[in-house]
Amino acid sequence: MLQENPRDRLDRLRGEVDSLTVVLESLGHTERDLAQQIQALDKQIAARQKLIRELDNQRDNAQAEVRKQDRQITNQQRELGQVERDLDATRADISDLQSQVAARAVHVYKQGDRNVLAYLLNASSLGEFLQRQVYVRKINERDHSNLDALAVARNTQERIAGRHRDLIESLAETRAEKAAQVRRAETLLAEANDERKLIEADRAQLNTTIASLRADKNALSQRIADRQSAMNEVTDWIASLERQRVSGGVQQVGVNSPTEIVIREVPQFTSFPSARGKLPWPVKGRVVTRFGLERNQSTGTVTENPGIDIQAHEGSEVLAVQEGICTRITYVRGFGNTVLISHQNGYYTVYAHLANVLVSENEQVDAGRVIGTVGQSGGAESPRLHFQVWHKQEKQDPLAWLSS
Repeated sequence: MLQENPRDRLDRLRGEVDSLTVVLESLGHTERDLAQQIQALDKQIAARQKLIRELDNQRDNAQAEVRKQDRQITNQQRELGQVERDLDATRADISDLQSQVAARAVHVYKQGDRNVLAYLLNASSLGEFLQRQVYVRKINERDHSNLDALAVARNTQERIAGRHRDLIESLAETRAEKAAQVRRAETLLAEANDERKLIEADRAQLNTTIASLRADKNALSQRIADRQSAMNEVTDWIASLERQRVSGGVQQVGVNSPTEIVIREVPQFTSFPSARGKLPWPVKGRVVTRFGLERNQSTGTVTENPGIDIQAHEGSEVLAVQEGICTRITYVRGFGNTVLISHQNGYYTVYAHLANVLVSENEQVDAGRVIGTVGQSGGAESPRLHFQVWHKQEKQDPLAWLSS
């Protein structure tokens, strides 16, 4: 499977945000429109958060490239300095050899071959003649050696000069690439900051819309129906996962997206059943809705709560209570951003109403892993985490599992 190009990925995420903005602009102010606005705003906030994470990741990559190019520039400058020293040394060698060759050329021109012959013939004995002949031969050999060394030095000079030109060109290219990456990092940072401001505006609009919706009894009934629908959807997930588990289907662990992994220290158990009554809390807060049947005071409707609602500060970290595989991440009407983690032996935990999701689908997660943050997605009355525990297809009371 081909990996999506980073620029294409950004364009796709921007497109998701833009399409949700168009949906929001098309909605009016009827009860149904208000409910749809909540869903659209939830999804738009989630889409903006994805876009911000991608912008931050790509900015980090651009900054890493800048650091890499800084190291490359340092190495290139160091090599360039060595090449320039080698080039200076070669020029000095050439100058010295040229001086020697020129001096010999002048001497030979002035004296000529007859002077050498006279030098040999003026020997007083055969031994002296032979000695003078060896001396003349060594002078000739040195002349040839100087000429050969001069040719080699000139070739070396040309080779080093070529490397010098290449390094200067490469250094200029690296500096240009660095400048482009710096500009890209600055652009990505500015865009991410703009998206963060827009998220704050979206959240303000969401709170206003939720307040308007709460004032309407019919709309409240719709929210109850949405929550029942969400419970049914989670039940279907669990049933599907159980069928896969019983049939021997193997869940593959996927590659984590390039986001920061944060793991808090929590108790870890050899098996999920051994953690009963001792599980760490997924978030610090107050239980405002308990497991089981509940009656809505405004409508009189009795519904079944498949888990508990823990009221907490918006943005609080939500932890995986034990290790497992993040099997499902999706937006569920009534639950908002929802994460399901599969544990061993048919145990599952569900985390809903998340503001941010900080884990990837099919990713192996450790106990204490920060998988998201508390929010009001799905039209929650206040910032909270909806938390469920399942064994196979049976709902469990989370308070029976969490440490007291």
